[in-house]
Amino acid sequence: SANVWVWNRKRPDKSAAKDKRVSSKSASHIHVEFTNKLPVTVELFWDGNAPTTGLDDLEQFTRFFQKQPTRFKTQGTIETGHMRAIQSFHGHVFVAVDDLKRVRWIASIPSTAQVNETAVFVIQ
Repeated sequence: SANVWVWNRKRPDKSAAKDKRVSSKSASHIHVEFTNKLPVTVELFWDGNAPTTGLDDLEQFTRFFQKQPTRFKTQGTIETGHMRAIQSFHGHVFVAVDDLKRVRWIASIPSTAQVNETAVFVIQ
Protein backbone atom coordinates (compact mmCIF):
# COMPACT_ATOMS: atom_id res chain seq x y z
CA SER A 1 0.00 0.00 0.00
CA ALA A 2 1.11 3.58 -0.56
CA ASN A 3 0.71 6.65 1.57
CA VAL A 4 -1.31 9.31 -0.18
CA TRP A 5 -1.32 12.94 0.89
CA VAL A 6 -3.72 15.27 -0.84
CA TRP A 7 -3.29 19.02 -0.59
CA ASN A 8 -6.79 20.42 -0.80
CA ARG A 9 -5.99 24.10 -0.48
CA LYS A 10 -4.14 26.61 -2.59
CA ARG A 11 -0.43 25.91 -2.43
CA PRO A 12 1.51 28.46 -0.35
CA ASP A 13 3.81 30.90 -2.10
CA LYS A 14 7.34 29.77 -1.26
CA SER A 15 9.16 32.38 -3.29
CA ALA A 16 9.95 34.38 -0.15
CA ALA A 17 11.55 31.33 1.44
CA LYS A 18 13.92 31.04 -1.49
CA ASP A 19 14.77 34.71 -1.39
CA LYS A 20 18.24 35.38 0.03
CA ARG A 21 17.37 38.77 1.52
CA VAL A 22 19.67 39.93 4.29
CA SER A 23 18.15 41.57 7.32
CA SER A 24 19.30 45.09 8.11
CA LYS A 25 20.91 43.86 11.35
CA SER A 26 23.03 41.17 9.71
CA ALA A 27 23.88 43.55 6.88
CA SER A 28 25.65 45.84 9.36
CA HIS A 29 27.70 43.24 11.21
CA ILE A 30 31.43 43.54 11.75
CA HIS A 31 33.69 40.51 11.68
CA VAL A 32 35.90 40.61 14.80
CA GLU A 33 38.98 38.53 15.61
CA PHE A 34 40.48 38.30 19.10
CA THR A 35 43.95 36.85 19.71
CA ASN A 36 44.96 36.12 23.30
CA LYS A 37 48.59 37.07 24.03
CA LEU A 38 48.16 36.94 27.82
CA PRO A 39 49.91 34.10 29.70
CA VAL A 40 46.49 32.83 30.91
CA THR A 41 43.34 31.49 29.28
CA VAL A 42 40.60 34.12 29.26
CA GLU A 43 36.85 34.03 28.83
CA LEU A 44 35.56 36.61 26.37
CA PHE A 45 32.30 38.45 27.11
CA TRP A 46 30.41 41.20 25.31
CA ASP A 47 27.84 43.77 26.36
CA GLY A 48 25.91 46.00 24.00
CA ASN A 49 25.11 48.56 26.71
CA ALA A 50 28.26 48.77 28.82
CA PRO A 51 29.77 52.21 29.40
CA THR A 52 32.34 53.14 26.79
CA THR A 53 34.17 55.50 29.15
CA GLY A 54 36.61 54.31 31.79
CA LEU A 55 37.68 51.34 29.71
CA ASP A 56 41.31 51.96 30.66
CA ASP A 57 40.63 51.33 34.38
CA LEU A 58 40.69 47.53 34.76
CA GLU A 59 40.01 47.59 38.51
CA GLN A 60 36.94 49.80 38.12
CA PHE A 61 35.62 47.69 35.26
CA THR A 62 36.30 44.49 37.25
CA ARG A 63 34.00 45.81 40.00
CA PHE A 64 31.38 46.72 37.38
CA PHE A 65 31.65 43.24 35.81
CA GLN A 66 31.45 41.42 39.16
CA LYS A 67 28.37 43.41 40.25
CA GLN A 68 26.44 42.74 37.03
CA PRO A 69 27.77 39.47 35.58
CA THR A 70 24.50 38.44 33.93
CA ARG A 71 24.43 41.46 31.62
CA PHE A 72 27.59 40.20 29.87
CA LYS A 73 27.20 37.45 27.26
CA THR A 74 29.98 34.88 27.01
CA GLN A 75 31.70 34.18 23.71
CA GLY A 76 33.73 31.28 25.09
CA THR A 77 37.32 30.91 26.20
CA ILE A 78 40.51 31.76 24.34
CA GLU A 79 43.69 29.97 25.32
CA THR A 80 47.09 31.69 25.21
CA GLY A 81 48.18 32.17 21.61
CA HIS A 82 44.79 31.24 20.17
CA MET A 83 42.24 33.29 18.22
CA ARG A 84 38.44 33.50 18.25
CA ALA A 85 36.40 35.05 15.46
CA ILE A 86 32.83 36.34 15.91
CA GLN A 87 30.31 38.68 14.31
CA SER A 88 29.45 41.85 16.23
CA PHE A 89 28.18 45.40 15.87
CA HIS A 90 29.29 48.98 16.58
CA GLY A 91 29.06 49.89 20.26
CA HIS A 92 29.67 46.43 21.69
CA VAL A 93 32.15 46.34 24.56
CA PHE A 94 34.30 43.23 24.95
CA VAL A 95 35.85 42.05 28.20
CA ALA A 96 38.46 39.31 28.67
CA VAL A 97 38.25 37.79 32.15
CA ASP A 98 40.62 35.37 33.89
CA ASP A 99 39.56 32.37 35.98
CA LEU A 100 39.31 34.59 39.10
CA LYS A 101 36.78 36.81 37.25
CA ARG A 102 39.25 39.71 37.08
CA VAL A 103 38.99 41.82 33.96
CA ARG A 104 42.33 41.53 32.13
CA TRP A 105 41.44 43.43 28.93
CA ILE A 106 38.63 45.69 27.65
CA ALA A 107 37.85 47.13 24.22
CA SER A 108 34.92 48.41 22.24
CA ILE A 109 34.37 48.23 18.52
CA PRO A 110 35.32 51.69 17.24
CA SER A 111 32.85 53.68 15.19
CA THR A 112 35.44 53.72 12.40
CA ALA A 113 35.22 49.92 11.98
CA GLN A 114 33.88 49.14 8.54
CA VAL A 115 30.75 47.05 8.06
CA ASN A 116 31.48 43.61 6.60
CA GLU A 117 35.20 43.98 7.20
CA THR A 118 37.42 42.48 9.93
CA ALA A 119 38.41 44.29 13.13
CA VAL A 120 41.41 42.66 14.82
CA PHE A 121 42.02 42.85 18.57
CA VAL A 122 45.01 41.54 20.50
CA ILE A 123 44.35 40.71 24.14
CA GLN A 124 47.57 41.59 25.97
